[in-house]
Amino acid sequence: MKYSNFDELNKHILKVFDGINDDFEKSQTFENKAGVLVNLVLSAEIIKNKLPPIKNIFLIFERRAENLSKHPGQISFPGGLISEIDNGSIVNTAIREANEELGINEKNIIIISEMKKYFSSSNIQVVPIICWMIEDVGKDNVYDNLKAKYYPRTPESEETIIIPLIHLLNPKNYMRKKIVDKNNKVRITNVFKIEEFVKNKELWGLSAAITKNFIDLVFDDNLLS
Repeated sequence: MKYSNFDELNKHILKVFDGINDDFEKSQTFENKAGVLVNLVLSAEIIKNKLPPIKNIFLIFERRAENLSKHPGQISFPGGLISEIDNGSIVNTAIREANEELGINEKNIIIISEMKKYFSSSNIQVVPIICWMIEDVGKDNVYDNLKAKYYPRTPESEETIIIPLIHLLNPKNYMRKKIVDKNNKVRITNVFKIEEFVKNKELWGLSAAITKNFIDLVFDDNLLS
């Protein structure tokens, strides 16, 4: 299905996730649990002028520093471990961490839903939080404007990576790939080709799995036809 404006697409996404999380889970523990922000970034001007949204949506990722002990150099959604200051809310965690890491402003965020939980290779329970980010970045040069606005604020992040949703929706940019993990076990992982946005890197592993699951839930195969 094609979506001619933001309201149509937003209505569809809300319907997909309706009832999944009537009440966001409250966490009583503060160990081995993380929230990440699956951000659908759209210019306010696109909404105002009722322009087709799909080709104008971007997702913001970050490249982790190479000197980190866990997942060095990997590409991930902004987010991190839950803390006591989050009042048991994994949504608060994802927003707080995204702000600390990349300067993402809570005022621009509209929460849609949680997704199913994942476990990272380091046994962290990861909860993806889907949201809109409505930005005042015009309708021209949106990519460059977002790059200038959201840059790494902490040593853990080396680079902000902004990818158009339309690129991730294209089947030519997706594949399944065999890899050897740190325990020398061969496994199959989701991979998105993103070389035109970050040199010598792929989107793979947990972040790719979250991205693929979201795409499969929300978008049909005829979207690009």
